Amino acid sequence: MLLPSTEMQLGSQRSFGTVGLAVLGNGIPVLDVSPVTPGGFYTDPVELPLTYDRSRDGFLLGYFACGTIGARAGNVVLGVAFTHGVSGAVPVNVGYVVTVPIPNLWTANELLRVDLLNAGLPAFPASLFAQRTILGIRLIRVTTDPTDTWNGTLRFLPFVKVTYSALCSFCGPC
Repeated sequence: MLLPSTEMQLGSQRSFGTVGLAVLGNGIPVLDVSPVTPGGFYTDPVELPLTYDRSRDGFLLGYFACGTIGARAGNVVLGVAFTHGVSGAVPVNVGYVVTVPIPNLWTANELLRVDLLNAGLPAFPASLFAQRTILGIRLIRVTTDPTDTWNGTLRFLPFVKVTYSALCSFCGPC
């Protein structure tokens, strides 16, 4: 039996580093990060829902748009960091880097969804979180990494999505 999958969106609480503010169309705010200075955002911290099945992997998705006109190809390096903890314990910090290949013909303001995998594995391995875990995430462009070769402005949509399996409503974990 396949367990239901659900998503939780974590919005931006504040920016990190140097970012510009822009809008796609009339209503999608974005954070512009140049190829020169690191920047990104922190999410609002959230308590994971009681329905989060901690025995299964959880995944993290980011959404971006091209902020540069003209055909270019290269890689963008993203730094994913998150902190998790429970009441009565010291929070734990985890971080990793994701290299995202940018398509050669990525046009200005075109949206791109990126799976933020940790070395090809889920961002949140099974059994990582305890019940009632508080989670906060920082997502940045690491422009100081020499493998960040894309010379365009990256537009962050100011949220990330956590995708996870929900507990069976009849018996708890299935």
